[in-house]
Amino acid sequence: MYEYIFYVFLILLIIGALNIKRMSNKGKSILMWVLIIFTGLILVLTVIGINVAERLETNARINATTTNHTNAKLMITSQFEKCSTGSTTITLETTSLPCSSSLPELTNSFSVYFNSIINNPYKADVQAFEFKVGNPTLGSSNIYYSGNNITIITNIGDEDGGDAYLNDTIVKE
Repeated sequence: MYEYIFYVFLILLIIGALNIKRMSNKGKSILMWVLIIFTGLILVLTVIGINVAERLETNARINATTTNHTNAKLMITSQFEKCSTGSTTITLETTSLPCSSSLPELTNSFSVYFNSIINNPYKADVQAFEFKVGNPTLGSSNIYYSGNNITIITNIGDEDGGDAYLNDTIVKE
């Protein structure tokens, strides 16, 4: 990307130089300096703009992944609370499961459901949720069970492109 900016700078400089041949010596030097300064400013502003846009995109992906994690946690929590207050079913859009379903079955169903409604903000071809233990790939969440707990670990990433994780455990009573 930066090499194109350099080529634009060169083209503007050449156009300016061709137009300078028609002018007087004093006018030529002033115009040449104006062209150099103007082109340099455009170059600097373009580089700054590209860096700002990349940072904004990264922050948007981090925020989207954080929101996905929070929404999944709240949804599972609300379904478990619904069961503990007398409801007999957990509803996942068009699928209903008995509250008495095993935790492995519920965890897998949550994973399938979340993948149907949530996308990985970093990579469209990578699932947003996987039913497995361990740290997930960038933009993804792993969801697994242990005892009466469902754990969600999400790799939201950081501003440098590294890994940063959110970890929440939800208890099924």
